Amino acid sequence: MKKKSKLCVIAGAYGLGNLGDEAILQGLLYKLRKDDPCKRMIVFSHEPTETMQFHHVAAARRNLLDLIRSDEVVIGGGELLGHGMALKFAVLALVVKLLGKPVKFYSIGAASNIENRLTRFFTRLALNFAASEISVRDLLSKRQLKRLGVKKSISFEKCPSFYIRPAPTERGQNILEKEGIDINHRPLVGITFRLTYDSFKNKEILEFSLNSLRQILKNLRDAQIVFIPFAKHAISPQNLERDDLFGEWLGKMLNCNRFRVIRGQYTPSEIMSVIGCLDVEISMRLHPLIFATRMGTLCFGVNVYGKVVGYSTLLHYELVELEDVNKLVRMVNHWSRMSRKNKSVVS
Repeated sequence: MKKKSKLCVIAGAYGLGNLGDEAILQGLLYKLRKDDPCKRMIVFSHEPTETMQFHHVAAARRNLLDLIRSDEVVIGGGELLGHGMALKFAVLALVVKLLGKPVKFYSIGAASNIENRLTRFFTRLALNFAASEISVRDLLSKRQLKRLGVKKSISFEKCPSFYIRPAPTERGQNILEKEGIDINHRPLVGITFRLTYDSFKNKEILEFSLNSLRQILKNLRDAQIVFIPFAKHAISPQNLERDDLFGEWLGKMLNCNRFRVIRGQYTPSEIMSVIGCLDVEISMRLHPLIFATRMGTLCFGVNVYGKVVGYSTLLHYELVELEDVNKLVRMVNHWSRMSRKNKSVVS
């Protein structure tokens, strides 16, 4: 009699319009399929149809029936233990434990403090009582979990997005041309800026964004700035997870045809290819930096979140503070020319 393949339920912040989370899912699916080609998988997603189309995997909204039928549950990737999501995934893990199923927290991020006492209690309970395995993607996340009171062993696992492969270079070039960007007009400076849930910090981000972009456009007369939105969240209080809207606002304020916002909907592999066509990528988000690393594109992190600081420190990348507008402009001026020369030699 043929042995029935195991069913794995994958849970995370999927189907919410965040390209970084979709990159995590794409890499996680690759890893799980490689480890066990016969394993059946279903992804809990906010937009199951979109997830099925993007990732060619069964998907559904979160439901008890699939948890009951599952053989294991993987809670994977992203900043799942922070920014208001910790309680949701803690409760999910506890339910899975009560159903007698193993639950793995895989390469999770926990860079931000959990301030709510009830959320801290349930998160600590879930990790100590329910989790069969816990792995984190960076040292800061491990420190946060230990600070929270997690007693179980915590291992390191690189972000699943490292497993994905870029689309062909021609695809990245085609996307840029489709978006109205002349790929022969150099340097191409990629930008991924974002707002936060801290209104005071947002004032600094707005000032930094406008001042730095104005100076780059002024100093580099041939430069084109390509704003790449990584978040278009379906559920976003005050539109703070809508990079596309932030990019459009910046475009209106700059009023320059050398500033372009990527408007189309593309896969992580396609955006990785786009970043590979750039001379420089500057980001307040983690995954654009990971994509740039993979593609050999020069990148700078801007200190808005701890995960960007941790990644930049780990790889000895230049890190820019929000008050360092002049430093960023100097670096872009210098390194965009160097990158352009290097890419010319390679081509």
